Amino acid sequence: SLAGHTLNVTSLQYDPDGRFLVSSGWDGMVRVWRGTNGEEQLTVRAHIKEIAALAVSPDGNTVASASWDRTVRLWNTANGALKDTLPTHSNEVWALAYSPDGQQIVSGCRGGEIQFWALEPKQLVARTKRNGGDVRCLCFSPDGQRLVSGSGRNVGEPGEIVVWNARTKTPERTMEIPRGRVQAVGWSPDGRRVAAGGQDGTILVWAAGTWEQQ
Repeated sequence: SLAGHTLNVTSLQYDPDGRFLVSSGWDGMVRVWRGTNGEEQLTVRAHIKEIAALAVSPDGNTVASASWDRTVRLWNTANGALKDTLPTHSNEVWALAYSPDGQQIVSGCRGGEIQFWALEPKQLVARTKRNGGDVRCLCFSPDGQRLVSGSGRNVGEPGEIVVWNARTKTPERTMEIPRGRVQAVGWSPDGRRVAAGGQDGTILVWAAGTWEQQ
């Protein structure tokens, strides 16, 4: 077991090569562990409030952290140095995703706002807001052409899956989840399926493209 966090652990992300594991928690800490033996390599006091999500860049050099302090921060995974801050959300940031090419970060927050950031140079290229409740999860397709967001409001109210065009930043498809907000989304490595997990314990799977439920 890996001991270090003093409150709930909220996110775990391996780098693409499995060299290290990054963890975050309600204690505001980001910790980097060696992938082979679990040795702690790095500890960063990343935020003054709870961290809700992490995303590791495709090259493994950067980890992004999303916090209830309404910011997204980018950290050097080798030495823990702060590389940049994206300080624009109006509410707690709950969800985060790196594009497969490492050129974009997308973040989602309480209240339904989603922001699309270009990183080189840093620029907020789009901001949109859905009425489907808090954005809880985000995931790019393997080819980076699309993004899926999952959201919802209160227990028992319908949740929402939105498929976004990553180039135009516009929604292509919306699917209602009738039995509670969406807590997790995943896209298969071959790009053919999208899965979503809801507050009621159900996991739904769709065929990407036709969006027929399987």
